[in-house]
Amino acid sequence: MGDASVDTYVAVPFIAGPDQKAIGSWLGVFGGGMAANFAAAAANAGARTSCLTVCGSDPAGQTLVKELSAHGVDTSGVVTVEGSITFQCFVQLDPSGEKALFGAAPGKKVPDLSDLDPALFQRGTYVYVLADDIDWALEVAELARTQGAKVIVDLERTAIGANLEVALNLASLSTIVFTNVGAFAELGLTNTEQIAQQFTDCACELLVITNGRHGSSVHFQGRTVTATGLQVPVLDTTGAGDAHNGAFAGRLLQGDDIETALRWATGMGALCAMNLGPRGYLGQLRTDLPTLINQVEIHHEDMNSRLQDDE
Repeated sequence: MGDASVDTYVAVPFIAGPDQKAIGSWLGVFGGGMAANFAAAAANAGARTSCLTVCGSDPAGQTLVKELSAHGVDTSGVVTVEGSITFQCFVQLDPSGEKALFGAAPGKKVPDLSDLDPALFQRGTYVYVLADDIDWALEVAELARTQGAKVIVDLERTAIGANLEVALNLASLSTIVFTNVGAFAELGLTNTEQIAQQFTDCACELLVITNGRHGSSVHFQGRTVTATGLQVPVLDTTGAGDAHNGAFAGRLLQGDDIETALRWATGMGALCAMNLGPRGYLGQLRTDLPTLINQVEIHHEDMNSRLQDDE
């Protein structure tokens, strides 16, 4: 549950900063949005997925809904706002594949709770919540739990800022927390072991931390499972984290263990970065994903044993 967007891409020689102009070439328009990207990845990892989001009544928005449906996502919960445009994002893409993105939200970017039938939450085992608006995310998480669903939260650094208490409060309502090293740096936290301890102590079962091309880690019950990043030719990093997280959740829902789910996640995140657009990789899953999954290295660490050794 969260955003869906229409993303316009421009290839630039460098990412423009204040008072700079980066003149490049137009690459195209693609479907985006973190929640929509997550839903598409989870669906293509085998999960039954529905996307609760907002689109305008403009042609771009209707095309976006059809595209999500074509990727296996149930779009019956999409709220169409008549007379409004769909959330727009504009992406600068530099030669390394790194992005800078800014968005132009219409009056409504995510659904109001009043837009939705609470019974929708009863259909899901998990409800994914994009936390770029903390107050909204807390409301959604609380409603989902009252309807018997477990919560997956994606903690965005721009939303939590430097407020650790807010982040832990939302994590306490969640079964799985996705975040990245940048969000923790914003909180002033650099020790991964301490981070994991604080978040798993507050009731979340799994903490998943992504670190771009350097890989990702899953923390639970004093244990850490780490996947090394794959060294692949990067074309576009947009949506790679969403692909990773959606694949991880999707495979867990299929009954995979954490190691297998993390291999899928790492492979799909890498494949996303090798293609243009947040969901451009989905057409290549059957041909390219198995090879990438087999290349993922998994490492284990038991922090409980380590602490005992230190004593």
